[in-house]
Amino acid sequence: MTLSLTNVSKRYGGTRALSDVNLNVLPGRVHALVGENGAGKSTCLGIIGGRTQPSSGAIYIDGEKVTFSSPRQAAQRGIVSIYQELTVIPALTAVENVYLGQEIRRNAAQEDRSKMVSGYKELASRLELAIPPNAEVGGLSIGDRQMIEIMRALVQQPSVILLDEPTAALGPRERQTLYGVIEDLKSRGVMIVFVSHNIDEVLAISDDISVFRDGQLCETRAADAWTREALMISMVGRVPVIARESSDITDGSPLLRVSALQDAKIRGIELELRAGEIVGIAGLVGSGRSSLLRLLAGATPPIAGTLHLNDEPVSWPRSVRQARRRGIAFLTEDRKQSGIFPEASALENIVLGDLRTVTKRGVVSRRLVSDRGRAAAQSVKFSDNRLLDTINTLSGGNQQKALLARIVHFGPKVFLADEPTRGVDVGAKAEITATLRRIAREGSAVLLVSSEFEELVENCHRVFVLWDGRIVDELTGDAITVDTMVSKAFGPER
Repeated sequence: MTLSLTNVSKRYGGTRALSDVNLNVLPGRVHALVGENGAGKSTCLGIIGGRTQPSSGAIYIDGEKVTFSSPRQAAQRGIVSIYQELTVIPALTAVENVYLGQEIRRNAAQEDRSKMVSGYKELASRLELAIPPNAEVGGLSIGDRQMIEIMRALVQQPSVILLDEPTAALGPRERQTLYGVIEDLKSRGVMIVFVSHNIDEVLAISDDISVFRDGQLCETRAADAWTREALMISMVGRVPVIARESSDITDGSPLLRVSALQDAKIRGIELELRAGEIVGIAGLVGSGRSSLLRLLAGATPPIAGTLHLNDEPVSWPRSVRQARRRGIAFLTEDRKQSGIFPEASALENIVLGDLRTVTKRGVVSRRLVSDRGRAAAQSVKFSDNRLLDTINTLSGGNQQKALLARIVHFGPKVFLADEPTRGVDVGAKAEITATLRRIAREGSAVLLVSSEFEELVENCHRVFVLWDGRIVDELTGDAITVDTMVSKAFGPER
């Protein structure tokens, strides 16, 4: 089977998202699409997968021109997509999500649940997953939900798999498992089209790499013909440089101290955050990283635990709003579901973080909204030209920068950042990282969760490693390395 795009373009009103793209994908190879946010990668993936219809041009399978008006039609030709925006149904179980729309039946009226559970368990074993088939997906972590999406795709035994940032929500172990699955699929002749902002990952697993810029496919080369630097220069015109942060901050005043924190997933956490430092949380998917941040943010209630702010004991916040009143801001890992207000403009999303600063006598001032919102946007290098755009029409990187501008606008004393650079390009990542560092330098404390351990190495003064809801080690100085974090994340030696 061969897959080709010929002169494919896509317009949204007066905006050209893709311009005359010609792309050939070969069987048994991983073809990566890279570029900045908004470069056209995901639009191209959506056209191949039937999610988006091209304005002009054609798709060919084995030389035959095809037209897909829906993902279902693409799937009927063996093309299955795994999107960055998760499509699992929270109210359904894991096995129901995996077999959704492709149920195994005893007859027209009755599903064969035992066969589906059996197939689910076999696939979960192959992926080294411990998610029970009857677990409600709404209660799973983002990483586990991503693995459910991957399982759903594999059940269909596709000829082409389209992967849009499939590892962004995964920890090191889950990524390695997925890489093994990709190698197995390649050996069976499956075509894999892969979108990722992780340059090292792209170079490691791809056979061919195409660079997109401003809606155009600029160049395609075999992966071994690219270097890391050449690829980044082709994407963004430069190599973003992020130097490692300095060593521990010992003279910062304690802003937050937690003792004996516990809930269903967190077990006796003790930690302290000081002014001016970035503290990392490392761990595998399911270790309790996001659960810890949600507890500190007031999003979920603890079973037990004490909290001190500025060395003063305070009652545990019962809501995110109450935590914000105490100076604790939270950037969620799931910006689509619980971060952005999708129908509001980027400017409105920014100032919604603190309406008190843009009101006069209880009435919102348009001038203050514009002045304060634009100032916050400029601080994270958000384009002034996109501020009035509806935020759900923006790229993932611009959405994330708008949410970060919301934090800047609020000015927290403690900033809880859950995967702040997930799904953004290398340029936006450097800008987000610079903002985190500036927030810390201005006297706040930042608690950073990232599945990319390299990001923790570059940015953190200290790193806590979580396993099974517990802190198993605190790393400082030269001990903050990827290898150390990975080894500790698998739990204490027995």
